[in-house]
Amino acid sequence: MLLSSSPFNIAHIELAPGKDDSRFKKAALLLNEWIEQNILIRDNEPKYYLYEQKCVIQNQTYNRRSVFVALRIYDPQDDIVRPHESTMVGPRRTRLNLMKATNANVSPIFAMYEDPTKKIHPILEKISEEEPDFESQDINNDLHRLWVISDDQLLNTITAIISNSKITIADGHHRYATATDYLNEENTKIKVNSLNPKNYLLTGLIEINDPGLRILPNHRLISKKYTQNWEKSLANFFITKNHSHELTMNADGAEKLLDLIAQQGKEKFSVGVIDNQGKRFISITAQSQEKIIENMPKKLSTNSKHVDASILTELILSPVFDIGESETTAGEVLFTASATEAFELIQSSKAEIAFLVNPTPVQQVIDIANVGDVMPQKTTFFYPKLATGLVLNVLDDHSL
Repeated sequence: MLLSSSPFNIAHIELAPGKDDSRFKKAALLLNEWIEQNILIRDNEPKYYLYEQKCVIQNQTYNRRSVFVALRIYDPQDDIVRPHESTMVGPRRTRLNLMKATNANVSPIFAMYEDPTKKIHPILEKISEEEPDFESQDINNDLHRLWVISDDQLLNTITAIISNSKITIADGHHRYATATDYLNEENTKIKVNSLNPKNYLLTGLIEINDPGLRILPNHRLISKKYTQNWEKSLANFFITKNHSHELTMNADGAEKLLDLIAQQGKEKFSVGVIDNQGKRFISITAQSQEKIIENMPKKLSTNSKHVDASILTELILSPVFDIGESETTAGEVLFTASATEAFELIQSSKAEIAFLVNPTPVQQVIDIANVGDVMPQKTTFFYPKLATGLVLNVLDDHSL
């Protein structure tokens, strides 16, 4: 792998700016230039990299630790590396062109594993007590620190712990699918010649009980016009309540609406609505969680029927607003993790109606992967994102 040798602003690396195909060649030239100038330095021996990110979410500081590794690419039927979201053709094609040009993993995926022995956290804690090999702060004031792990015993111990677990992709489904496409396009069999570097993908792995592992909500905003008095269409399954008399129509009111549905969502499905046409704050809550589950599509597994984003899509957005999965992937839905930003987009008429959702629990993501299902697009928003450019993996004979 390649390790950055200088604390440049790691949040602002853009290897392939622009829209025409020449950008991919430019990216390859830039990557080679960085290698030649020792901005990126290759590690010649096997190593892992402990990666710590410190950030503030809702006035609370979180410290998240993951480990950069080369993760083996598996056939989906093996049920070892599992997705929880589907992918789209367009982003996969763009990423594949970049991978072909650079012959590298320039951006890691983020994935989760389980350690029932509880051994991994003390190991990573001890490593983090040393001075980091790399430290930098990004434009969001999030702190990024990296430790190079080269001790053979430590490497073997970490490998043994992680290898006992299945892997669930948290963020980077398109990158994983692209790496699989690249592997298949090279006519390399996944289960043959396991040390071929194209069989592996740069991955940040995190244990599911890491205290810094947070999933933020991904609120949905619809830009097209909709029928007024839409709430009457939900009367069979939901209770709708207008909170405009108790919440001021501003960003602070939107945040308070989010707090309200967080409380209601502890017992049953609940979403908040910012209605631009009626200038209202509304909550939508299930009359009965059991009734909601009974009326979800039969094709969905029991686990999927409990996912808020699936309930929102299947029983509200699709039947009432004519927004299904195809409209979501076609760009007719905007997403934001911020209730304040959602309100501002509504106020500026960049969207007509916003649905504020509760964050998806980590265990629910694991449960969906366990039954081989996928969630609707943009159900999860893992924050912070892994930095691009801190560690890269060139897929040549020296990679492994």
